Amino acid sequence: MRRRAVSEIIGAVIVITVVVAGLGIYTSLSQQRILGDTLSVKETIQQQDDRVSEMLEYVGMFVTNTDKISVFVHNFGLKNVTMSKLFVNGTMDMGESPRSFHVQNITGSVIFPNNKTLQVGKTSEIVLDFGIPITEGISNIVIKTDSDKIIQFTNNTN
Repeated sequence: MRRRAVSEIIGAVIVITVVVAGLGIYTSLSQQRILGDTLSVKETIQQQDDRVSEMLEYVGMFVTNTDKISVFVHNFGLKNVTMSKLFVNGTMDMGESPRSFHVQNITGSVIFPNNKTLQVGKTSEIVLDFGIPITEGISNIVIKTDSDKIIQFTNNTN
């Protein structure tokens, strides 16, 4: 009878040790996940602040060549707006070949090659280069910024 009591105590100690070790591992992994989520919440708040600071006003749209259109916008926000994508009429991605777009100041000089940044407090020209003659009208332009904000301009001059 004495032997049985000792083996039951040793078995109970082993079970308790395994449970405590498992809880320790679970707690450490949970803390890493919680801290990781905290960083992503911080990044989300920063991204939302960036979105609020991005404000553009549509000035006008003009055909400058048979395959190019100039869109004039004014950045009255609190930060420079960098465009990551630009869509015409909701579906035409201006980043796909042969189409492209860039930004230049209103005097017509390109600020930087492949520039896609609209500077704070300035009116800029977004040049849409279709690569082929334009056959259909432009009803709207949708800009996706680096902070994932979507800005749409409607062309009422068709």
